[in-house]
Amino acid sequence: MRFNHFLILVFTILTITRSFSFEFSVSGEQHVDTDEQYQVLNTALTHDFYDALFVADLSYYTDNKSSPALKGNYYSGYFFLEQGGFIWKKENFEFSIGRLAPVSMIESPYSLFISSNEISTITSNFYIESTHFFFQTQWIQLNQNSTIKTDEFEKGFPDRGANIRYYGLQFGDMRFGLKDSALYYGRSFDLEYFVNPLPSYFIQHINTSPGKPWQQNDNENALVGLFFDFTRPDYYIYSQVILDDLNVHMFFDDSHSNPNKIGWSMGGTYNFTFGKMGFYHVGATKYLFEPTRNRDPYGYTYYPDSTYYLTNGTEVGIKPEDNYIGYKYGENNLAFLISYIPEISYLDLKGELEFVVSGSKSPVNPWHQYTEYEQGGLYTKMLDESPLEKRISLNIDAVKQLSEGLSIYSNVELGYIWNKLELTAVPQEYIDYYENQDSDFDDTLEYDTEYLKYFSPSSDSEPIASFSIGVTYSYSPF
Repeated sequence: MRFNHFLILVFTILTITRSFSFEFSVSGEQHVDTDEQYQVLNTALTHDFYDALFVADLSYYTDNKSSPALKGNYYSGYFFLEQGGFIWKKENFEFSIGRLAPVSMIESPYSLFISSNEISTITSNFYIESTHFFFQTQWIQLNQNSTIKTDEFEKGFPDRGANIRYYGLQFGDMRFGLKDSALYYGRSFDLEYFVNPLPSYFIQHINTSPGKPWQQNDNENALVGLFFDFTRPDYYIYSQVILDDLNVHMFFDDSHSNPNKIGWSMGGTYNFTFGKMGFYHVGATKYLFEPTRNRDPYGYTYYPDSTYYLTNGTEVGIKPEDNYIGYKYGENNLAFLISYIPEISYLDLKGELEFVVSGSKSPVNPWHQYTEYEQGGLYTKMLDESPLEKRISLNIDAVKQLSEGLSIYSNVELGYIWNKLELTAVPQEYIDYYENQDSDFDDTLEYDTEYLKYFSPSSDSEPIASFSIGVTYSYSPF
């Protein structure tokens, strides 16, 4: 059978079967802010059948964050795979696989284990629940067959992956439970972390400790946390806490030998007569989500670097919000947010007022400008430098349905940033100091200053002023 005959057959079957439906959407956006102007064109195809959803979503950007896929002046932007996968949902069961955005079980702009920015990647998720128990296991592919090379990784970044699990109890509208995560390198998928419901801490230490015929390489890191939420018709409240690099020192000594790496988040919403209001708060100590040993790329990030290069040789910094698997602003941070959704029948409107304080962040080097924690990481630290970045912003989203399948949307953001975080190389005096030291640590190899860049508050301040507008049209032939 020829391929076009096959397509005709499939289309005929879908047309005569009422349980099948297609929806095709196209959207275009124009962005204007204080730095640049750019456009986004998005096309998406979704297909519902029975309890399953098929989705394919592709975008075209002109914001210069990535190089074009084809060499030459064929076009000025680049294509981006937004989503592409399969989602199957039943009443007490869910399974998904494909390039999708991992979604946190906690409804919050400051979720801790999964970023609220919903960064898409190759992932698979399995969720099941009963009357009082629920369990979710999710795998996330990070690096796979990387060709990005540095002095540290001359053959490209090693394959990396992560698994996140939720173990919970629910009683009516209340849920609470345990969360854990494992991040590993040397492979992008680990079957045991995905299918074995034991907490990652036990799997890691049982499988990597010596004296066993099944011993594995010690190339992984475990995180653990607790969560609680309570949902009622008029309000919702939640709280979360996360511990990175779980160790006994945080419970039995003064944290001198290993600084605590902790994050917390809390908040909720309430439905007033004039609309829905929310308040959220989050905090994260220094070194949260970072690797413990230099050159071991198991920081809790999608990429084990802070920069990359375009094909024309331009260096581009990876914003922390685009890199962290967990809490979007990462370590060394405090944030507060107030949201408001008014009751307007003819317009979907949402406003957010946010204040964020940040210190230096280093998704790559575990101790920022230092090579060993003893040089600067003793005791738990948080916002212990000057200056600090301070940011206040007002964000307004609006969506207006013009007709069936046609809508217009816009976003406005206004604010100001004091002492803006900027990508910084490790100071040369530290490099010289490291190279002249005789240390018992395995961190004495020559440092790659390009690889070890981190974000640090600067003397620069600037306003925030951005505006975007777009139109979406969706069509379903059935």
